[in-house]
Amino acid sequence: MNENELTRRQVVSMAGLGSLAVAVGGPGAASAGSKLFSSRSKSVKGTFDDGTDEILGGLQGRRGRVIVVGAGMAGLSAANALRNAGVETVVLEGRSRIGGRTHTENVGGTPVDLGAAWVHRPINNPMSAYAEQAGVNLVPASPELDVATLLLYDGKSGPVPNDSKFTAFMNALQFYERSRGIGRELGNRATLEDGAARFLDEIGLTGNDRRWASFIIQTYSELGYAKDWGTQPLNPPASTRPRPTPNHPSYEGFGMGDFPSGGYGRIVKSLASGSDIRRNHNVTEIKRSKGKVEVTAVVTKKGKKKKVIFEGTHVLVAVPLGVLKAHSIKFSPPLPKTKLGAVRRLGFGNVEKVAMTFERPFWQDEGTTHLLHVGKKDSGHFPLIIDLQRFVGKPTLVAFNGGAMARSLDGKKPQQVREEAMDVLRQVYGRRALKPEEVAVTNWLNDPFSRGSYSATVMKTKGDDRALLADPVGGRILFAGEATNFSGRASTADGAMSTGIREAKRLLQTPCVQLGARSAQ
Repeated sequence: MNENELTRRQVVSMAGLGSLAVAVGGPGAASAGSKLFSSRSKSVKGTFDDGTDEILGGLQGRRGRVIVVGAGMAGLSAANALRNAGVETVVLEGRSRIGGRTHTENVGGTPVDLGAAWVHRPINNPMSAYAEQAGVNLVPASPELDVATLLLYDGKSGPVPNDSKFTAFMNALQFYERSRGIGRELGNRATLEDGAARFLDEIGLTGNDRRWASFIIQTYSELGYAKDWGTQPLNPPASTRPRPTPNHPSYEGFGMGDFPSGGYGRIVKSLASGSDIRRNHNVTEIKRSKGKVEVTAVVTKKGKKKKVIFEGTHVLVAVPLGVLKAHSIKFSPPLPKTKLGAVRRLGFGNVEKVAMTFERPFWQDEGTTHLLHVGKKDSGHFPLIIDLQRFVGKPTLVAFNGGAMARSLDGKKPQQVREEAMDVLRQVYGRRALKPEEVAVTNWLNDPFSRGSYSATVMKTKGDDRALLADPVGGRILFAGEATNFSGRASTADGAMSTGIREAKRLLQTPCVQLGARSAQ
């Protein structure tokens, strides 16, 4: 069965942009089927699985103390489940904060998610269920709902007329609907960029109509998967391993999905509550020997560093793929070639954000909300800028860069990146563009504990690579994280959570686990 990454985010998003949102017609509309969860004031537990009843094997020895490396969504979920089962667990986190690639920061008094932001396909999603336990409301937050007020701006010609804008979205949607057929025609060496060019040729698009449709396909692909569309396969590779039979309805939802009210940080705080988490513990080596594992961490305290060794029966490595690619952790004995091959072949992309708060929402003066910006050279810095005001309560914009554009920011100071984002706003809105009150600039690419944003299937990726990445090593070293999700939810926060649950199930040898949630209020 193919893990068809073309149809997971892009088609859902394009369907909303191209058709459903036209009927919805404007800001403030509720997403179909999204559920707002009520707050709770007490600690509660819920039953979770990773979408199946299957219990994976591959362990050796009796389970004793478990060491978890990484306090992101996967590591925290596993630690929570193990703690609730009475298993001694310690979580080692290199940063001074928890949450990994979910990071909510106060920007001008406003909570803004600088990492993961949406719960994609929130209906039947375990992240939604956990948010309900934690008393965190989920707010419909799909920019697709605002297509009528979304501004498509061409750096060469100015604002794109509404009829042309809707046509561009519909052309992009039509491409995704036909992508499989085009993929069969072009073969397995074709990239997403190749497929888009073939489609636009076939329907005879030229000039600005072609430019705008091509831009929308490229932008949503590169922001959705954090890699250049010229490196993304039109035909994602098929896995030879059978997927476990799901025991839940498929995830559903409109467009990009929902925001956790107040940010993902509230979910992270609840998930981490009660766990033994050691911050500023940078894991540098994992040794596996008969009957035990030894994990070496460099601890930073008051500017001084020292090595500390933790012993356990098993270790769960829940670090981003980028960290494995950088070989930041030494494994002894070395990881098998099959595992290293999967690490090498899987892509790890980059998305960077600039979050800005303002005195007033100047971009709404003429009834516009979000901005899609076509650069003068058919692409450009910050192609997508999202209006967060109605979600966070203060005039706030978040500008996105993905793939090659995100990498082009590498080496630039935050002030330079901020000015490039403001240059786009000044080009579009002229003198109305106000100076931001406060700005936050991400740099996931150079964060030593992430080395990028999230995993992606690229041209050299093989169909079993995610499953290979998830396989235990020597019966004592386990792996979790969104890149190890081979059930179609890679590159999402809920996908990371599900892998933490999967590995907790493996360690406990149970078909489901208990996750505790303390009120995030």
